[in-house]
Amino acid sequence: MALKDKLIDSEADYTPAERKVIRVLLANYPVAGLATASRLAQQAEVSDPTVIRLATKLGFSGFIEMQQALLAELEAHMNSALTMLESRKPTVSAEGLYQSYAEATIAALKNSQSEILPADFNEAADLLIKARKRIFCIGGRFTGFLAAILHRHLVQLRPGAIWVNGSLADLAEYVADIGKQDLVVAFDLRRYQQDVVQFARQAHERGARIILLTDKWKSPIASFATVTLTGPVDTISPFDTMVPTMVQLEALVTAFTGKLDKEVRPRLEEIEHYRRLNNVVLDTPANAPSKPRKKQRAKT
Repeated sequence: MALKDKLIDSEADYTPAERKVIRVLLANYPVAGLATASRLAQQAEVSDPTVIRLATKLGFSGFIEMQQALLAELEAHMNSALTMLESRKPTVSAEGLYQSYAEATIAALKNSQSEILPADFNEAADLLIKARKRIFCIGGRFTGFLAAILHRHLVQLRPGAIWVNGSLADLAEYVADIGKQDLVVAFDLRRYQQDVVQFARQAHERGARIILLTDKWKSPIASFATVTLTGPVDTISPFDTMVPTMVQLEALVTAFTGKLDKEVRPRLEEIEHYRRLNNVVLDTPANAPSKPRKKQRAKT
């Protein structure tokens, strides 16, 4: 098994400090592991012994042997015919641009699979599922659209989903309402935005938990986020892609609906009833049979 596969092994029992080291390794694999143990520990904000313990847990006699394995993987990768072929791709023609872009985006998606620890994704999903009060969704100039998409999903699945959108002055009104039982989902890809970072920081200071979806360079929010999910943004376009982050978003929604199917279904049925009643969409007639669920009276 390659070292990268060991790092993302969902069955492995890693400590929170060891997961910090793994995140740094995966974010810049394998280069991050070629520095000194002290440098790697500094980047992960853990102690030097934590790095050594992780190397031992991965089956190596120590950090030096782990580095040797990384160097061997790197050498094999650099010398493979497939890698050389990849590095010599012809210039994209106008006729083949779509195909080339699609392939580059698919490659980014595949890379995103190895950048996220299953434990981190599960933690983010659990935070969404178990959120006691409100869920605030926020993003920047472009990532704000991702925040809006997550909000549109959540508002169908549960009450209390809020899309945070507006100027810094407007954001202050949202921050003033945030408490310890609230959750913030922040989307922040490079170039990171001051208003998004400030909102998340102030929400954190008020006790809210933070889920951050960002890139491998990580938004400043990562320094205090409860859990951080990273994804690649590079393709052949001069603009960063948001497709891997969008897939992460949809995966979180899928996890939410999968765990709370019985709780979600009545709400969706009631929403659908009123959509049909108001002839909101064109694929169902206004007189289609549908009944809203009855509100259950509290037992006394």
